[in-house]
Amino acid sequence: MISFRKAMPDDSSILAKLWKDFMHEQNNALLKLNHNVGIHSSIKYSAYLTSKAHFNSLLKDKNSFIQVAEHNGNIVAYSVSQIRKTVPIFNIARVGHFSDLYVTPKYRGRRITSKFKEEAIKWFKKRKIKEMSISVFVGNEPAHSIYKKWGFFDYHTELRRKL
Repeated sequence: MISFRKAMPDDSSILAKLWKDFMHEQNNALLKLNHNVGIHSSIKYSAYLTSKAHFNSLLKDKNSFIQVAEHNGNIVAYSVSQIRKTVPIFNIARVGHFSDLYVTPKYRGRRITSKFKEEAIKWFKKRKIKEMSISVFVGNEPAHSIYKKWGFFDYHTELRRKL
């Protein structure tokens, strides 16, 4: 049975490992779509240590909420939700953002992401957040499709080029 809980400081090492797996999976998919993304998505050798420090920072941040899913005591998925300020020209001053959402391949299709989304919405609502956003890499059609079913709409596309 899969259980859910708020992440704790002791989880930062496994969160960093899962993040690294997430990035490698995304980068491989991106490179298949377009070889030009290689430089933009390549990960530094020190990324694990940097991401571990980043997770430790997020775990202490009152505007961040990290959830984990466990099976037999092992973390098999995580999500990061954050409250972000928007540019001050917009009517919406703060938005709740799903910045990371990763489930290890063996545990996909078990509605883990739906549970994470539901808990994130509760957390955002307690903090008076009325809008929510999520990012998805180009080519991640399974995730994009799920997010559309959840009520998200396409809002922003970032393009890059080499100089």
